[in-house]
Amino acid sequence: MEKVICITGASDGLGEALARFFSKENRVILIARNEAKLQKIAQETGAKYYVCDVTNHTALESVMKSVIAENKRIDVLINSAGLLVDGELSNCDYDEIKSLIDVNLTGLIYSAKSVVPYMKKQKQGLIININSQAGFGALAEKSIYNASKWGVNGFSKCLQLELSKYGIKVTDVFPGRMNTKMFEKIGQKRNMDNAIKLEDMIQIIDFLITLPKDVVIPEIGVKHINN
Repeated sequence: MEKVICITGASDGLGEALARFFSKENRVILIARNEAKLQKIAQETGAKYYVCDVTNHTALESVMKSVIAENKRIDVLINSAGLLVDGELSNCDYDEIKSLIDVNLTGLIYSAKSVVPYMKKQKQGLIININSQAGFGALAEKSIYNASKWGVNGFSKCLQLELSKYGIKVTDVFPGRMNTKMFEKIGQKRNMDNAIKLEDMIQIIDFLITLPKDVVIPEIGVKHINN
């Protein structure tokens, strides 16, 4: 059955890969800040797009109102927007710290909040939070990134308990290193031989979406066997 699927961070990386896959048989709504990239993906897939910063809750609520007006429902929200900041805390710029927390944690919370009222009315829905193995691990020089992902971990667990009575499912996905350009964006070169392929991540997300409406996987960890 065709679903209405909203994807944040849909202009590149995992978000783009998910958008291209799910748009084949579903109504997909792309949400990101880069209009040029969104336009290209929308033209190639037929998906609808909205230029929106997930840290702007007013804009997010406006987007979801438009999605409901056009589609009458929102079946799935995939929170895929994210940033990476690396290095010792003393060397991290204050603006970088704020930006990362705003996108990785606050923006994810805002995105979930923007769809919950509609999913409550529907008495069903699925929120998938793309977290990280960093959400339950600890590494030196990753304190800011890990803090944001631990925050997502706690938020997801609480939201699962809060929303289950309304028929809304929440799944926290903990991937290891994925074959994206996230490291390139901060000027680092990393060996991706032991990174998760995006097509493998797509298979996992597709499995979560196609589960019966009364079955939920609260959390799922995935990583390359040699990483």
